[in-house]
This record gives sequence, C-alpha cells and structure tokens, in this order.
Amino acid sequence: MYYQSINQLLKPVILFLFLLTIISCQSSPTEPIYEESNISSFQKDLRTPTTDVHGYVYKGGSTLQGATVKLYKGTTYLDQTTSDSNGYYEMCVCIHSAGTGTYLVKASYTDRFGLWTDTESFYYSTSTGPWDFEIDLYLILEDTK
Repeated sequence: MYYQSINQLLKPVILFLFLLTIISCQSSPTEPIYEESNISSFQKDLRTPTTDVHGYVYKGGSTLQGATVKLYKGTTYLDQTTSDSNGYYEMCVCIHSAGTGTYLVKASYTDRFGLWTDTESFYYSTSTGPWDFEIDLYLILEDTK
C-alpha cells in the first residue's frame, strides 16, 4: 500500500517534468529575424570573409626562412611578404580589390648557388570564393651564378 501511494504521487510529477522538458525544447517565437535590410553596412562588412593565400616555402625538403613571396593578378604586382622562421607566409588577397580572376604566388630566394623559385596560380571569384587558398611552394634552382 505504501508503494502504491508513492506511485500515485510520482506519476503526476514525472508527467509534469516530461511536459516541462518538451516545452523548454521548443524554439522561442521572440528570436530576432535577420533580413538583409536589417543589417547595417558595417555588419555586412564583418560577414564578408577575408581571402587569404598562405602556406610554407620549401627548399631541399625543408622549410625556408627569408624567402620573398609575391602576389600577382595576371602580370600586375599586388603585394609581397617574407617567409617567417618556420617557412610560413600569408597574404590577404581581397584587400587589393583586384576582383575575380587568376592570381599568381611566386616565391624566390637567392643563395650562393643561384636563384631558387616556384610559382603557383589559383582562381579567385569575389562572389563565390573559395575564400582560403593553401599553397605550399617548393623552390627549385632556376639559374646558377
């Protein structure tokens, strides 16, 4: 009899907790609706992804510090950087406003043996991306001194 009275008390409590769980899982009707017209131009700029080209520069199977890496659109020079102590480089493509097209990344390094280079190209579309280009450059000896 004791167990029967506990069961009778627990059934409504369990049902109440079950209903409370179901109700709490429902989406809130007061969530804000984000439409294009509700977003300021500053917020739109924050949503625009940056487009980077990055990777490592290798010479003889090892990463290389101090290689010059240049970015071109076609034959037009846009930017350059130097590979860091780990051989890593990174440049932002979209800040140059060069638009959709084929871009070139060219790494070069000169030592006592001569000029080492590698060039890779990629296609970037301002409307469809992709937004990230990972390009490793493997230098080969172009000419000797």
